[in-house]
Amino acid sequence: MQLGASGGNPGGLKGRLIFGLPPLSSEASTHVITLADSNPDKTLAHPLNRPSYDPNDTYIGYDQPTNVSPSRTQLSFGPPVSISNYIGNVGDDVHWVERITGSLKTLKVPLEVREMRTGTASNTDAAGTIMISGNTAATYTFLGRYSLPPSCTLTPLADTTQFGAWWVEINATTLTANVKTLGTISFSYHCWGLT
Repeated sequence: MQLGASGGNPGGLKGRLIFGLPPLSSEASTHVITLADSNPDKTLAHPLNRPSYDPNDTYIGYDQPTNVSPSRTQLSFGPPVSISNYIGNVGDDVHWVERITGSLKTLKVPLEVREMRTGTASNTDAAGTIMISGNTAATYTFLGRYSLPPSCTLTPLADTTQFGAWWVEINATTLTANVKTLGTISFSYHCWGLT
């Protein structure tokens, strides 16, 4: 990196590598850097050595469905197997702190979440509402398959005095809100440890 005359750098500069587009141009989804070519024969056979991308390439690219200006470009990372994040490690396929595959995202460190949005108004396994209506219990059936019961909290959304006691029952497939006295009341729930 080229430093200033005083041996330092003022900071706030663009990077040394800029994959820029001409002014007033746009770009659709494409791989900008292919780190591992899953089909090198196809690449070598192409006149410019830049054929269309393949789903099993490992790449850094643009991620937008149609042509957009550089100020609206989305970033994509893609591998055929997994993406792993390391802290203080050279990358050994063991001591990663976060890994995402085509079917699972795994964290080996605590997760701090200030707000959770499920992206849907209906109940999910992580959060939702259970309404007991003219009964003493109501059940939510988990959509996922879990080897152990998750940990869940249940919070009444109204005064529970008229119902006497209330409690929750949890197993690996269902979450049930219970009240001692027949009636109508809603509870919000939040679950974690969904493994």
